[in-house]
Amino acid sequence: MHGAELVELNEAARAFGVSQATLEGRLVGGAVPEAVRSDESWALPVAALAAIAEREGWSLDLTNDREPGADAPEHLDRYISETLAAHAAVVLAKTQATAARAETEQMTRRLRAAAETLDAERAERERAAAELDEIQAVNAELDKQRAVAEARTEEIRQQLAHERAQRSFLAQRIGSLERERDDLHGALGWIARRRLRRTQGGVALGPEEWSVRPRAADRRRRATS
Repeated sequence: MHGAELVELNEAARAFGVSQATLEGRLVGGAVPEAVRSDESWALPVAALAAIAEREGWSLDLTNDREPGADAPEHLDRYISETLAAHAAVVLAKTQATAARAETEQMTRRLRAAAETLDAERAERERAAAELDEIQAVNAELDKQRAVAEARTEEIRQQLAHERAQRSFLAQRIGSLERERDDLHGALGWIARRRLRRTQGGVALGPEEWSVRPRAADRRRRATS
């Protein structure tokens, strides 16, 4: 052991539970970049033992670093403490990374669900907007049709009023013609009766009587009507 932060390869190999030759082979192959050259030999940092064991798939038993029946020297106790602390730090970092990864995945799922909800709400708003546009278009068409119907109704109302005025005028004209007819019939009847009496009495009615008498009768009828 050289210093409190480095461990020789033979001691590291016993801690890993592998032969020194295996460890040296991995070192020569470049699989242990943490190795440090010390006094023409190789050593490993104490803090890197846990990471190396994890990467290589080796176990890490720090009690293998002691000789049988020998008491643990002070530097070995520090080595064990530092290695355990480093291993605990690695485990804690992995635990924290796993928890962070799980939290990230959960947050990602929540964000994805929120995005899907927003997309669904956006699609629903677009559908509602389309329906509203369609309803407004229908209402506009109904307004146009109502305006046309109202204009047509007003036109028909004016036509009816004109027809009523025409019927009233025609009724008045017919009444006037009927009165004139009655007057004419009355005058003709009087003339006919007068002529009959004249014929029976042998006296013919003169032309002046034919024209005067009906007018006198007509004046009497107008006076009494």
